[in-house]
Amino acid sequence: MDKPFTNKVVNGLYPPGSTIKTGLGLAYVSTTKMSPWTKFDCQGTMTLGKNNRKFRCWKHKGHHQTDLIKGIRQSCDIYFYKGSLRVGIAEMSKQLKNFGLGKKTGVDLPNEYFGTVPSREWKMKKYGKPWYIGETLNTSIGQGDFLTTPMQIAQFTSLMATGKLSKPHFIKNKGDEFYVPEYKEVLNEKQKKRLPLIQRAMWEVCNHPKGTATHYLSSKVKIAGKTGTAQVIGISQKTIKRLKEHELAYLKRSHAWFTTYGPYKDPQYIVTVLIEHGGHGGQAAGPMVSKIYNWLLEYGYIKK
Repeated sequence: MDKPFTNKVVNGLYPPGSTIKTGLGLAYVSTTKMSPWTKFDCQGTMTLGKNNRKFRCWKHKGHHQTDLIKGIRQSCDIYFYKGSLRVGIAEMSKQLKNFGLGKKTGVDLPNEYFGTVPSREWKMKKYGKPWYIGETLNTSIGQGDFLTTPMQIAQFTSLMATGKLSKPHFIKNKGDEFYVPEYKEVLNEKQKKRLPLIQRAMWEVCNHPKGTATHYLSSKVKIAGKTGTAQVIGISQKTIKRLKEHELAYLKRSHAWFTTYGPYKDPQYIVTVLIEHGGHGGQAAGPMVSKIYNWLLEYGYIKK
């Protein structure tokens, strides 16, 4: 926010919030511990441990019975909390890194940052402290020590759109050598089979009546995506009624994410928007994303 000369595309580190729920959902349902039809009951909060620590869903009344597609469409935190308890941080961290997070994308820009995908090993090496189960839950919704760059989230979204991890670039050619796109096959066979479910859920985020972005979009291009509202301050266990984003001091408001691809049936573009301290992802970034796609359509970059 206060570093205008920082190239935040590759040097800005932010908690990714719910933007990572697509890949994490894919990781969940590609194990033997969960299927796409596994349902968890969301009552708005759950408790963990001897101290009954509360972990809240953003929707205080809850989403009730929630499976993979509904969990992504409505960004249900409880679904991802409970899924993380089944799958465990070791598998979560392994798959998120495999999907390109916590490492450089390889984009042709200088001094790209790695970001952080938390794990037991990472915490012990960095802090010399053990891992706690509550940290697994925080990681499942892109919070805690989880940090990404906007470029990583764009690359991650392209993987969800195409099934391949692409290497982003800015330079079109060097002399007579034109840039040749590079892709990595990182999904296993089960993940490839489950990927259409993730894509369907991302479509519902932007088009279903209860999608977290639907009511904030005016795009003339059919798109799919995932919203994220990444908290920058912790919420006390004693807090009964949470303040709304607009009621918080500016620097305490969440970062707003919205990462998308389009057109839905023929992915050609990734549009990822991050608004520092912007509040709710879909509400803050939806209009901006819509304008970008409409511009691409108007100037012929997307053919109808």
